[in-house]
Amino acid sequence: MKNSQPLTGLHVAITGAASGIGRQLSIDLCASKGCIVHLIDKDHLALQSLKQELSEKAHCEVHTYLCDLGSGESVLALKETMGETPLNVLVNNAGIFYSGSFE
Repeated sequence: MKNSQPLTGLHVAITGAASGIGRQLSIDLCASKGCIVHLIDKDHLALQSLKQELSEKAHCEVHTYLCDLGSGESVLALKETMGETPLNVLVNNAGIFYSGSFE
């Protein structure tokens, strides 16, 4: 089934945006779909690198937010920083990986 609704100009927030699936999704949504992307990640250097890459190659509007979603304090700071930013789509991609046994 083909999606007929255009994404151009929509505000899309992506958590875990600086690496892996989040990074690739950020590139795809910015470059080919024309979205305004709001990149959220806890890795400042990777976030800035991705922002620069998107700005140079995709020429799209990019906003970055440093946030550790595992920290309530950091999430509240993100809320304050983003304020009334309109969001059409949230891609909740950030995750936590535990290794070892669960006892």
